[in-house]
Amino acid sequence: MQEIINKAIAHITNQMMQNQDDSAIVAIEEYLTDICKNEVIASKLLNEEKTLKGALKAIENRARKIQKNKRACVGPWEGFAIVEKYYSITEEDKQASNSSKSKKDMDLIDVMDFM
Repeated sequence: MQEIINKAIAHITNQMMQNQDDSAIVAIEEYLTDICKNEVIASKLLNEEKTLKGALKAIENRARKIQKNKRACVGPWEGFAIVEKYYSITEEDKQASNSSKSKKDMDLIDVMDFM
C-alpha cells in the first residue's frame, strides 16, 4: 500500500520541481501530498492525463467564470476543492484513509489485549 502512495507523491513532486518557481503549483503539490493517504487517492494522482498544471488551469478557469471588472478571487479552500474535483477525489476517498487508520489502531489494540 505504501509503495503506491510513495510513487504518487514522487510523481506530483517531480511535476512540481519542473515548476518550482510557480507558488500556486507548489501549493497544489503540497496539498495533494498532504491528502495522499491511501491507494485510491494515490491512483488518481498517478493518472497520466492529470497534471498539476492542469489543476491550476481548472482554478484559473473558475476565476475567469466569476470575474467582475476583470478581477476574481478564488480562496484557498475553494481552490483545493477545484483541485480535488479535477483529480476526481471525493470525500469518500479522503475518509477511506481515516477509516483504515482507525481499523489499524483497533487491530493494534486487539493484539495488545491478548498479550
